[in-house]
Amino acid sequence: MGANDLETSKTKLQEYLLLIFKIPEKLNKIDIDIKKELILEIEERKLSLLKTINFRLIACKHETFEYAKLNTSQLFNLYELEYLDNLIQTSIDLETPLSIFKAEQIVKNNLLENNITLVQENKNPFRDKPIFKIALTFATGEAQKLYKEYPKDERGIFTKIALQLGFKKSDHGYFSYTLNYKENDNSKNLYRNKTVVREIYNYYKEKGLELHKDFLDKVDLNAFD
Repeated sequence: MGANDLETSKTKLQEYLLLIFKIPEKLNKIDIDIKKELILEIEERKLSLLKTINFRLIACKHETFEYAKLNTSQLFNLYELEYLDNLIQTSIDLETPLSIFKAEQIVKNNLLENNITLVQENKNPFRDKPIFKIALTFATGEAQKLYKEYPKDERGIFTKIALQLGFKKSDHGYFSYTLNYKENDNSKNLYRNKTVVREIYNYYKEKGLELHKDFLDKVDLNAFD
């Protein structure tokens, strides 16, 4: 492998890291071997940053290590690299890539326990609600894929799907009403919930993502253009 190949590989890994930092659910689309390469890349970047931080603290004796960690950056600061490291490692450890929301929550809890706050863009509070995150599993096709894997006569399918995707047992109604789509106006039928569909549409438009075909077939997006 030539030097140019190595450089291209580094560039591609950097693109992956930027993408994951911006849209964590993109981890679902990344092969596990690439994730392992990303872990190694992050370790190299952390070592390089630590060396820079060391020199900075020698030169600026009034600064604390925590301040230097936050304010020394080579594309990412050390806190951000630790966030990416934990997020990717957690997604590797989980049994299923469908549980990306579970992975995010584990990482966020770890950050909170260590009093670490990431600077993030302002978010719509609605997007933190379970109903939005459940709707995302339909927008990505994850819920539909799981549903097809179960025998239709199996008991408790919708509860199992809710739990497997990282939601509560009590959320099974959203999966039941939405997967058994019959154009009913029950608010738990997410395809017919205009507030949810509008927010999913805006989210995907902002991120430049493509909605799953099954989702598109069951909602009317013309009203949101």
